[in-house]
Amino acid sequence: MKKSFFVFIVLLVFSGIIFYFGWIQLRIPAGQYGVLVSKTGGVNDQTIVPGSFRWQWELLLPTNAEVIIFDLIPISHTEKVSGILPSASVYSHMIEGTPDFSWQFTCDTKARVTPDFLPNLVESHSIRNQQALDLWTQKVLSDRSKSQIEAVVQKSIESLASKEGSQLQVELITQNIVHELQIAGEGIEITSVFVTPNRFPDLELYRSAAATYETYQHERRISWTKTATESSSDSVSDYLSFERYSRWGELLTRYPILIDFFTSAGAENHPLKNMQGR
Repeated sequence: MKKSFFVFIVLLVFSGIIFYFGWIQLRIPAGQYGVLVSKTGGVNDQTIVPGSFRWQWELLLPTNAEVIIFDLIPISHTEKVSGILPSASVYSHMIEGTPDFSWQFTCDTKARVTPDFLPNLVESHSIRNQQALDLWTQKVLSDRSKSQIEAVVQKSIESLASKEGSQLQVELITQNIVHELQIAGEGIEITSVFVTPNRFPDLELYRSAAATYETYQHERRISWTKTATESSSDSVSDYLSFERYSRWGELLTRYPILIDFFTSAGAENHPLKNMQGR
């Protein structure tokens, strides 16, 4: 009886030790995440998340496995984007003072790696510590921000400029930026975006300048059409006169006797008299 009880205690202690060393959450500080890498199984494709129980047998073998711990704190990135409204350099000369129709925005973005993307980073990008993770996050956020933010702001402002009475809505631009950054690629979660308009053009003045320019171009087209029509008429008349004289020249060259005939006919009856007024 005592022997059986002793064996039970030994098995219980042994089981407790196995349970302890295989319980992976005990190796990760609260609020942080982990990725299991072992010699026997490589990179485990399931992120170790706080608050959920997980037991891994790979941890029972000495020096077989390690847990890489990451703190997924948001990384900040500031991007300044600028541009100019369509045909602004042309339109501005139609208004007194040549107003500036350029714009500039500052976009402060915070993002972090999504937890389920950590195993991919460890395996495909050799991310093995917090510093490497932060640098990767910063680079990806920077690469995406420049093109995506500039495209969103440019499109939004051009849309506003084409609609009468439209005004700048920073909140809408912010929502569009978050959406575009989020769908630009996997692995990044946008936690916050703050947009500040540093310089913004007068849209009403821009629309007025655009309308003035269109009127100016319309009047020029009318003037060009009229001039072209008049020039074309004169050119046709000159061409026909030239053709008539050419035919008479060929006739006189072929029949020189006609020269004496026309001379004796007198100025009043000269056959070329009627062509001189044409």
